[in-house]
Amino acid sequence: MTALSKDQLDAYVAAVYEVEIDGRWIEASALPLADVATPAALISACNPYSQLLPESENAQRHLRLQREIEAGGHRCWPARGRSVDASWIEPGFLVQAPLAQVDIWARDYRQHAVWLAPDAARAASLRVYTAFAGAEPPPQWEGMDVVWVPTAS
Repeated sequence: MTALSKDQLDAYVAAVYEVEIDGRWIEASALPLADVATPAALISACNPYSQLLPESENAQRHLRLQREIEAGGHRCWPARGRSVDASWIEPGFLVQAPLAQVDIWARDYRQHAVWLAPDAARAASLRVYTAFAGAEPPPQWEGMDVVWVPTAS
């Protein structure tokens, strides 16, 4: 497993997280979620541990994740995370599912992190699944909460 570097953490925090509604991309944090008891996470199946894969392989992984979300009956929207300058755009889903399920998908698809939408109890945050390449994993980075999920045993 590849550790998350400071530069990668910077990129995750600075990224723009969007959801597609009626053919338009809007900030994912602006989406009013009816069921705030179930968290909403933006997750991708593409480019495991930020390593670029061929477009065809990413498309297969994306479709497999979509089928798993639908099979579980979870509410979801097409979504993406992108750099501010749009030099990196990664498709995914904003999905309302229990965190335990989100954790399973993140690990299965070898993702460094997922973005959690804000709700009445907390601000938007990152949920990170890989070790930090620095000395001490920060609980907050550039104003965003960072939750480091222990490695599954």
